[in-house]
Amino acid sequence: MSKTTPRIYVASLSDYNAGILHGVWIDADQNADSIHEEIEEMLSKSPTALEYGEKAEEFAIHDYEGFGPVEIHEHDSIERVATIADLLTNHEFPAPVVAYYLQNYPDTPLDDLTHEIDTAYLGTYHEHFEAVDAVAEYLTEGEIVKENELPEKYRKHVWLIAKAEAEEELNSGSITPIYEGRGTWHLVDAAA
Repeated sequence: MSKTTPRIYVASLSDYNAGILHGVWIDADQNADSIHEEIEEMLSKSPTALEYGEKAEEFAIHDYEGFGPVEIHEHDSIERVATIADLLTNHEFPAPVVAYYLQNYPDTPLDDLTHEIDTAYLGTYHEHFEAVDAVAEYLTEGEIVKENELPEKYRKHVWLIAKAEAEEELNSGSITPIYEGRGTWHLVDAAA
């Protein structure tokens, strides 16, 4: 399944208010200055502004795609949009994790988001109906002895030990599970 490039549909407000739909889809996975240049180019071709000899200056984001559960609002700053797109495309953080951070830590400066998510994001785990199983898989990847290092008679107990420790991690709030759907869980270190 291919990922959709995060894009925004930016419309000229002077045209919109005159009953004319004039705008452009812009790839958001570029720096804010480049997005602003594309917006300025769209505004320079405003039918309303050209008709009345005025410069169109105001715009709004009327649609978006490729951001997953992350919400983009009509008057979000282009810097915010570009940062979110960068997190999703260049850093390849899952959209539910980015949405979690934006919703739960809204005061985090945009410049700090990459570091914050990079520090706390533990990974994505598939084919688990319950969070405890995803956390147990995470724990067996590094913190508990690998099954093949144990004698055969103890191997079947590793998963039970991992699940017990996973329950402790979840109950203490050390790990936050984010459910994406279809058995996919994203794990975040709540203490980071």
